[in-house]
Order: sequence, then C-alpha cells, then structure tokens
Amino acid sequence: MPVAPSCSPSLVTGPRLKEHSLQVYLGAAKGYMRNGLAASTLRSYDFAWRSYAMFCSSLSVPLFPLCVNVVCAFVCHCTDVRHFQTCYIKGLVAGIQFNARCLDPSFPSLLSNPAIKLLFKGIGKAFPPKVDDRLPFTLSVLHAMLSVLRRGYFSRYIDSLLDCSLLLAFYGFLRCGEFTTRANAFNPTSDVCFSDLTFHPEFFNLFLRHSKSGGSCFVVIARTGGPFCPFSSMLRYVKMRASSDPLSPLFITPANKPMSQSWFSHHLAQVVSKCNLPPGRYSGHSFRIGAATSAAVQGLSTATLQQLGRWSSSAYSSSVRPDAASIIKAQRSLRP
Repeated sequence: MPVAPSCSPSLVTGPRLKEHSLQVYLGAAKGYMRNGLAASTLRSYDFAWRSYAMFCSSLSVPLFPLCVNVVCAFVCHCTDVRHFQTCYIKGLVAGIQFNARCLDPSFPSLLSNPAIKLLFKGIGKAFPPKVDDRLPFTLSVLHAMLSVLRRGYFSRYIDSLLDCSLLLAFYGFLRCGEFTTRANAFNPTSDVCFSDLTFHPEFFNLFLRHSKSGGSCFVVIARTGGPFCPFSSMLRYVKMRASSDPLSPLFITPANKPMSQSWFSHHLAQVVSKCNLPPGRYSGHSFRIGAATSAAVQGLSTATLQQLGRWSSSAYSSSVRPDAASIIKAQRSLRP
C-alpha cells in the first residue's frame, strides 16, 4: 500500500547535501514541503492519500499516474457512498493534490481543474451545504459567562482556569485546538507549554507551537484594564498553578492533567447552560467567530482583522456574524 511521501530527516534539518543530483534535491523539496504544513493538516492530508490509495486498490485501478477521471470517481464515492460533506471532500482532494506534488512538484492543481470544479458545483446544487448555525461568543455573552465563574460555579481553581481560557480564546482569536490538547497525552513539542507564556508590562505573549493558519506563531494579548482584562486574568491563574516546570502544560486541570479539548468543551457547555443559552449552538470556534464579529462592529479595518485572526485571505469574512441590531443600524445609515 503506497504511503505518503517522506524523506530523510537529515535533508529537512539542513546539513550539507552529500550528493549533488536532481533526485537528492527533489527529496529535500519533499521534506521541506511536508515540513511547511501544520501537524494537524499533515495528518489530514496523509489520511486523504491513504483513503485515495485504498479506493484505487478496491477498483484495481493503478495509483500512478494520478488521473483526473479517477479523482472524479473518488469524489463521487465520497459523496454517494460515504455521504461526506462537500467541504470535507474538498479537503481530501487537497490532500491528494499535496501528496502528488510531493512526488512531482509540477503536478497541476486538482481543485482548479475545470472538470473537478464543475463536479463540485453540481454536487453543491444536489446537496446544498448545511447552514452554519453556530452562534458567536460576543462581548456581552463572554462577560455573562465570566460573571457566572466569578460568582463561584465549579471550584476556585477551575473557575480561574476557565476564566483566563475564555478571555485568551476571545482576544487571541483562537481555535479551541490551539490552546488545548487532543487528549490527556501532552506533547511539549506541539502543545502549549508554561514556557510559551511571557509577560510584559502592557501585554503578554503566547507562543503557539501549531496553528491552522500556518505553523507556529506568537499571539499578543493586551492589558486592557477593567474587570474583564485578559492580562489580569492570566496573571491570577498563573499564580494558582501548582507546577513551575517550564515544559509542563500551560493549562492544567485539578487532576494534574493537561486541559484537553473535550475537558474544556464539557465545562464550557455547562457555563453556557448556566447563562440560559443553548449549548448546542456554541462551540470552541464561537470565540473566534465572536471576536471577529465584535472587531468588525467596532469598525476595525480588513487588514487589522486579518492580522488579529491570522487569516491569510478573505476567509475571515465567514467568521463575521453581525446581529440583527447591527444590520438594522447599518441599513438605517443608508437612508437619505
């Protein structure tokens, strides 16, 4: 069974190439291309490649050369047999395209192929995408949740842990997976460590070791002042942490385990319910949506929004969810 392309780690880390040949340089290119992706993206792309290879094998179709007609058949299989959403299938095709380019950098774009574009357009008409009904954590909702915690909801430690996590997620435009772990297992090379947090007089830095926006990056959180200041909240939590090990998880549960995504989501849902809000309409991504919506309402420029959310394109616009009041105000501003 073909596996995702890889190369010798020595070619990725930069020692001198021992042989000067085209194949050696192409081998290095494969490694650098894979190294350029976030770990989660790479896992998804490798899964897509394995799925496509298994599909070809089930039909006794050769994997190479990679043919557009076989990819079209794979897309229809994912739609009609596996019942995958169109956006997920596009991600699988992107994974196939990436791995094909690791083998041959000149491989053309599958997602730009006219036949595949028309295929996805037809699937989109046959199976309209579900409306994303997730609600944003706006500032007012965020403050309501923080008020619940500060009145004492779980324990003093858990309330402080969640308090700073909620504020960090909102002001940092973070995805839930960027500051939590996938499970109780902690990997200091990819998960947020205590040493990744640095305080300065007017802000603190958090180094994200992996980000969907593209590799590692620094997130700056300002000292905003007031009762809901993310800087003060993080400082309070740090003083309550039991461990001072720089390589320990930044966020630790009372069981002395790293804060997993499931642990965070479970406690978040309880806080949302306490605020008399429907927990099924909110998720970890609601912080990013809420931050983008709140920033847009404040009139921040497109360039600033993209910078704050680490968006490399206009994809940020899908995270802006203006409420009815904002729409009415905007419409009234158009009257003569």
